[in-house]
Amino acid sequence: MTAVSESSTDLRLTWGDVAGETGYRLERSADGAAGWITVATTGPDVTSATDAGLAPGTTFYYRVFAWNAGGDSPASDVASATTTVDPASPTAVEASTVSSTQIDVAWSDVVGETGYRVERSADGATGWIVVATTGMDVTSATDAGLAPGTTFYYRVFASNAGGDSSTSNIAVASTAVDPDPAPEDADGG
Repeated sequence: MTAVSESSTDLRLTWGDVAGETGYRLERSADGAAGWITVATTGPDVTSATDAGLAPGTTFYYRVFAWNAGGDSPASDVASATTTVDPASPTAVEASTVSSTQIDVAWSDVVGETGYRVERSADGATGWIVVATTGMDVTSATDAGLAPGTTFYYRVFASNAGGDSSTSNIAVASTAVDPDPAPEDADGG
């Protein structure tokens, strides 16, 4: 039997199939020794289940029984896994005007992330689109190809195997306005 974390609240359990079973019963314990509770029952030939709604950052222990009209098999070996923990929200998000078409976004690094996602909105409330993703410990991104003289809103999420953080603070910046072209001489020269 194996147990692996799928998210900060879900663990995936798999086991080998046996012949002649009517189904399987999956049990969970907080310490692997006592307090076993049934968390799933399956039909025949089903060799996996997900235990959902668990506490983040917690270790759980599992065993499985095959059953049929004759009763239960002996318990499988015990497997354990720990739910992941969502990363903290990025802080100190700042957006800085670089030019009439570019804004840079920077933020403070958080512990336990594997990357970041930067989103932009035209009004700071709706229509958020992803404009950049970064790797672990990368704390800045560039948003280019923007319209001159326009205000944009930015937010950042940290990610890891457990999922995404809650949103950061929202930062705002406007692209610069392109200068008007130089006036031509009245006589054409």
